[in-house]
Amino acid sequence: RGARFVGEIQCTHGDKYNPQSDYSVTNEVNLAGERYINPLSPNFLKLMDKLKGKNIPVMLHWEMYNWERDWPNFNELFTRYPDIDFIIPHAGYNSAVHAHEILRLHQSHVYFTLSKREMFYFKYKWRSFKGYDLGRYTFASYEKLNKLSSSMLDPSGKIQRLWHDVLLKYSNNFMFATDCHKEHAWSVYPKIIDH
Repeated sequence: RGARFVGEIQCTHGDKYNPQSDYSVTNEVNLAGERYINPLSPNFLKLMDKLKGKNIPVMLHWEMYNWERDWPNFNELFTRYPDIDFIIPHAGYNSAVHAHEILRLHQSHVYFTLSKREMFYFKYKWRSFKGYDLGRYTFASYEKLNKLSSSMLDPSGKIQRLWHDVLLKYSNNFMFATDCHKEHAWSVYPKIIDH
């Protein structure tokens, strides 16, 4: 019998676009500039209630560009459901300070994946610290883009000091992961795995 989990509920996902493509084909556009689900909404809580006691992890896609709006709701969600394991993908998008705050309060059941840990935004592209092209998309909102952390790594490829401290303190709360959700991402997959 295979593993069971709820995969990547898009709680916050800022609109993206590829500046080098036909805008209508590869871009994500919403009137609000993002996909947003309040984790305390009635239907979301109904789903969590159904999962209580079933030992089924839930992956929550949470791009932390609006910490002031989102953190009180996610904090309440994690507090209400201590028996559900929550996984937040793409720790590399998020700040070490925010990760520390989440894990300080919810270490027993909140985890992060280490995908996007090596990404830097440079010349309309996400690149690894070694210069590999990791995708041409960017956030449609520069305000949201600027509120995200660029990378867990410094430009020389070393773990930034704050992330180093968080990773050591909460080492059991981080998992290796990649983010190959689109066909073009598989072309750089071997390079991501290599480093």
